[in-house]
Amino acid sequence: GRRGVGGGMRPRGRRALGPTPAIDHYRVEAPGLLTVGSGAVLWDIRDFAAAGGWQLPVYNGGWAGPSLGGFVSAGGLGLRVPAHARGQDAPPGDVAAAATLSPVSLSERHGGLWAQVARLTVIDGLGKVHGIPAGDPDFPWMFASMGQFGLILEATLRLLPLPGATDGLPAGSTGRVPASNPDHPGETDLPAPAHGIDWVYWFTALAPLAEEVAAWKVIGDWSAAHRRALHPTGGWAGPLQDGEPIGFRYVVRRKAPTPPLLYPRDKDFVAVGVMAVCHGIGTDQAEVALTEAEQDFVSRIVGGGWALYCQAENLTRSLDFRSYLGSDRWAKFRALKTRFDPDERVNAGEVLPDSRGAPMRASRARKLAAAIRRSLGLPLPTAAPPSSDP
Repeated sequence: GRRGVGGGMRPRGRRALGPTPAIDHYRVEAPGLLTVGSGAVLWDIRDFAAAGGWQLPVYNGGWAGPSLGGFVSAGGLGLRVPAHARGQDAPPGDVAAAATLSPVSLSERHGGLWAQVARLTVIDGLGKVHGIPAGDPDFPWMFASMGQFGLILEATLRLLPLPGATDGLPAGSTGRVPASNPDHPGETDLPAPAHGIDWVYWFTALAPLAEEVAAWKVIGDWSAAHRRALHPTGGWAGPLQDGEPIGFRYVVRRKAPTPPLLYPRDKDFVAVGVMAVCHGIGTDQAEVALTEAEQDFVSRIVGGGWALYCQAENLTRSLDFRSYLGSDRWAKFRALKTRFDPDERVNAGEVLPDSRGAPMRASRARKLAAAIRRSLGLPLPTAAPPSSDP
């Protein structure tokens, strides 16, 4: 959400941690080098930089929801290039042509967010502050870590000059990033009414470029199998369903070492998937259908040897991360977790679910999000229609 900063701490025993206020400061380190607090919304950073004559190379699509810290913790893939700035689209449903003709993404041009960050500042589960520069062996592991190693306090971003613009961000200047974009849509925070509510979900596979057609075949079969529960919307790539492309597509070029928790190979890859509406969230029937669809998606994609965008494809907290990551990545993850958060206080339950707790349901996640907003003194936003571009 707007105030999310990439990881939360859960009190244990007598230790208490109060709510974290917005961390939306900025500090200009040098021309094109901007340090920003992790609570600043990515779109606000983008617009602030542009007003000063600079371009934030990679940011999300959809809506102004992710904070900088949240985007780091999720992984950080850039949206597709707007229509006026891209080339020819592939014919609808032509998966093979999509590999060469579909719209490029910001990450196809610039790589992931991790390639735009010069330094992260993190406070770990013991309260110790770490400055982690790009090039540090721990640096790529902070991306797609889902806040498991600590609270991201700030990130130093590498910006690109806008052609013909005058530098309006003089070195040494400081302040707060102006909030210039509407808050994210309320369907992600409002508790569902008794009859349920429509909610949008993303299902994403990360695969080698050479295996894109095979991945689309699996995703197409999955979408058809769950068409009564999930209705694709806003797609521009992949197989057709009801005469429309079911999915989205982002190519991610290797511009810096790939975060191992996001993708296991240090190479280019493609993110392909489906944005779909699920009707009746909050009702038992819809919750069961969504859980079955999610778990089936995970089974098919992992079974195909591909990766997941885990911040989205783990709603029910049922993914077995030990098996999913494999022995080497799991061992490294556990070593970092032990070093940064030995008491398991940071974002507890995200990777190692509490077996004593009730299974996560979509309606429970919604109520939890709403409770967090209230605890921070933030209003519950009114619902807004979903974007057509995830």
